Amino acid sequence: MSETGKDRSISRRNFLKKSLFVIGSTIFGGSASPQFSQEQSTSPKPILNSSCHAPSSLLPEIPKSPETPVPFETRLCAGMEFIFNSEGLPIKAIANDYCNNGGERVVEEFSQDFFWKARQKAISEKEPQIVKNIALPNWAVVNMDKPNLLEHPLIPTLPEDVISEDRLKEEYGIFIIQPSTTKLYIRETAFLPDGIMGYHNYKKTGHTITIALCDGPYVTPRFFSDSKYDPVREIIDQLKNPSREEIQQKRQEIVSSEKEKLSRLRQEMLEAIAAGNIEKSRFLQEEILVAKSKIILYLELVSDEKIEELIIKPSVGLIQSGPETKILLAIGKREPNYMGAGIGFDIYGQCHLIEISDFEIPDYSLQGHSEPRTTDTYPNPDELILTNPSATEKNGQNPYGAISPGFTLRHEIVHDILIWNNSQNGNNENRNEYDTDKNVVITLQAAWKKWVNSGYIDNSGYPFVFQLPEGNFILTKAQRNEKKDII
Repeated sequence: MSETGKDRSISRRNFLKKSLFVIGSTIFGGSASPQFSQEQSTSPKPILNSSCHAPSSLLPEIPKSPETPVPFETRLCAGMEFIFNSEGLPIKAIANDYCNNGGERVVEEFSQDFFWKARQKAISEKEPQIVKNIALPNWAVVNMDKPNLLEHPLIPTLPEDVISEDRLKEEYGIFIIQPSTTKLYIRETAFLPDGIMGYHNYKKTGHTITIALCDGPYVTPRFFSDSKYDPVREIIDQLKNPSREEIQQKRQEIVSSEKEKLSRLRQEMLEAIAAGNIEKSRFLQEEILVAKSKIILYLELVSDEKIEELIIKPSVGLIQSGPETKILLAIGKREPNYMGAGIGFDIYGQCHLIEISDFEIPDYSLQGHSEPRTTDTYPNPDELILTNPSATEKNGQNPYGAISPGFTLRHEIVHDILIWNNSQNGNNENRNEYDTDKNVVITLQAAWKKWVNSGYIDNSGYPFVFQLPEGNFILTKAQRNEKKDII
């Protein structure tokens, strides 16, 4: 996406990258007190002899901090526009408020005196420093998922053919353990001969299905601790739940690795300066600032929940298929990714903007979402996002992943269809994730064709209904397309 003055939106699906803006002695950002003073105080400072000092001709003359800021220049980083004056001192950061018609809104106004002193410190101590981080506000993120209300309408009341939970148990052998944030309903159309659960004949085979939904973003023990989940406790007890000590150990492993890298970069920087290789020293200082920003990220900005994801590589849906099939589904909201701009200075007084983000932590739903959303209704297979283009029938990987709760539920049901039907026919073959996703797409194609050909009247192909927190209902849908690749 182009970075123009009127277009500062970013996508939260970009992975961690380095955004460096070197602007002579221009300075961005500021406040009355630095946020990262701890990192500065604990970082080892190089001891330079006279042969390692930067040439005095390269060191800028520090201008006096002006009393009245006058806008002079702007730079972009992490979806924000930084405005600073002719002396290279910041005035404020602004962003588009996409929650309120896209008008400009101030993210933060800066203390120019603070960054004037911060630049002096970086020069005098001969140590590149990250001195402040500015988080991109939630209101500055564009919602790219706006549905066509004709094709994807919300429904204010439940469909008439929704089956009550008591009837599901007695007639179909299906038990639903509901979460607190939403509610799942199943329609009679699911059990028609051409319905997604038409294979299921409880009265003939005694085959039962328990569907347990939790309020967390992943299927992990801490989201299934309530006694209501005892019917699926056998599966829950097999899952890993990292201790706080394990989480902190993983965090420190990442930080220690970056500190080792930081030490090496410092030594290489000093050698480059001693050799008079100023260009290389500038590059190494940029790398030092990036390493410091990552240390800040994992020490102060990444939550324990995100570190837990790195340890257990969790799933949003699990199934244990058999005479008593059990399906576990996570339908809680994943913690949003962090995005912000780190403001730093090198030893020559130049200002750098570093994009700080936790997008490098994999989203194990493959960039989808687990919580029901208003846009998750009436799935059009042409709108599916191919989140894993490398998936093939041979490697058996998910081409789509858990791109919405409705898709995930269909995926686990199709797993049960393939496994249960095969076992009833004396075939023990367990179809892989690729086959399962392809079969889900086939069910969505049939449902969408029926919906469109009826003039958007016949929605019988969408048998799973979720209640939204705000009260409306959605007929399960997959996430809207932001990529053109369809399997």
